[in-house]
Amino acid sequence: MKKLLFVMLAAIFTLGCSSDDDPAKKEESKAKGMATYDGQEIQLEFGLLQQPFTTVGDASHSTELMLYSTGFTTTEINGIPKVTGGVGSLFSVTFNSTAVKDLPSGKYVYDINSYNTPSQCQDGSLNVKIDYTSVAGNDPNAYVEFSNGSVTVDKKGEAYVLTFELHTAKQNVFTGSYSGALLWLP
Repeated sequence: MKKLLFVMLAAIFTLGCSSDDDPAKKEESKAKGMATYDGQEIQLEFGLLQQPFTTVGDASHSTELMLYSTGFTTTEINGIPKVTGGVGSLFSVTFNSTAVKDLPSGKYVYDINSYNTPSQCQDGSLNVKIDYTSVAGNDPNAYVEFSNGSVTVDKKGEAYVLTFELHTAKQNVFTGSYSGALLWLP
């Protein structure tokens, strides 16, 4: 009987001491997408959109997408996350669409010369390791620009599903997907 009581107490103690504060589990639960670049997996946590400018008379409007990985520390300002520290990855690309302050569903073909051409995208880059804590700066080898590929956008209400496959000039491939809200920067 003492042996059974000891086993039960040990089981209760072990289960009671398991921690839900495991940082790896927290990072996993925050991720809304996953990407791979050069064999490295990148968990994507949140996305932002902005329309930096609209050219009067043009049939196309530029909308910039920024997807941030886990690893950054953020502060919310008016419901929008602002990166304040940490180390992580940032993927960005500019879409051309006919919509003002919207990113419509469709396949956007990447073309570095596609400025103001609807249903295309350009100015894509990936910084694999941005270190907001480093005084020395970031590793210039961690930054790459894309030369071709595509991004597919599927918008349902306020939620987006993005899938992408983009290539660098050296034919390194960046693939992945993201599902969730994309918040508009003011």
